[in-house]
Amino acid sequence: MKRDILPEEQGIIDGVIEKVYSENYSMRKRLNGETEEAHDYEVPSYMLTESANIILEQNLSVEEQVRAYSPTLQDIYQGLLDEGSSLAVHLAAAMEIFVNGSLLGVILAALAYPVYSKVLKREREKIAPEILRLTDELMK
Repeated sequence: MKRDILPEEQGIIDGVIEKVYSENYSMRKRLNGETEEAHDYEVPSYMLTESANIILEQNLSVEEQVRAYSPTLQDIYQGLLDEGSSLAVHLAAAMEIFVNGSLLGVILAALAYPVYSKVLKREREKIAPEILRLTDELMK
């Protein structure tokens, strides 16, 4: 079901995405040995957060960093849960199927594939003579 995002939801989503991507940016800067001391403006000490104790792999190429430390839907989902408001939890629940998937969906897809293959083969066998006839007709 498709619907528009409410302004309250958009505000929560924007905040979570900004947090996830800024944490990613900070981590990439630390990986590359850049310090975050220099700011265009002074950040009040009460607004600074402690850096997370994350084991960082050193000597990664840019491509490896992108693969290893780029935010995913899982990060945004977790950010919504961490935000904690009832609206954020509701948004996280709405995207849970896209993030975590569904075991039932995988099982149904696995069971449906053999049926799909048989139906497809039968339909191809049914229309193949007609395709050959039309091809011969066009070639004349």
